[in-house]
Amino acid sequence: MLLSELYKPKLPLSLRVAGDNYFRDLVMTEPEDEDWRLLQDKLVDKMYKKGWNALQDSLYSLVFVHPNKKYIWKINKQLDRGYAYFVKLVKANPNPHFPVVSDIMPFKFEDEVYYQYAIEKLYTPPDTQKLNQIISSFHKIIWNPHKSWKK
Repeated sequence: MLLSELYKPKLPLSLRVAGDNYFRDLVMTEPEDEDWRLLQDKLVDKMYKKGWNALQDSLYSLVFVHPNKKYIWKINKQLDRGYAYFVKLVKANPNPHFPVVSDIMPFKFEDEVYYQYAIEKLYTPPDTQKLNQIISSFHKIIWNPHKSWKK
């Protein structure tokens, strides 16, 4: 492997196509803010009563987390073709670095259709302090190659 390959990764064709399709198919219209915000509040209340906490909200989606579940819920106001393509890509190319994602599941709430996914909950490695110490040690060695590190 050449050093230049570390800076210019060669993306598999499927990932290049996914990126191209995401931007080509991204034809999302802005939802009516007032209606969407009102429905968001009602949806957040309903999910909260079932033990789910809103983790994030955005113009198009809500993300919920439950302390006893190994997955999160992502609920979209409208179909996100780019994300749907990502899910298709993940399912077609199993990889331990991709989260496990369910198929899209449309559901009705307050006479509106929403699109939801169950997504594997990702965790921060438990011993990040130890990892940071190791990385710091490598940085010291790299930036001070002539220094003796013997104690």
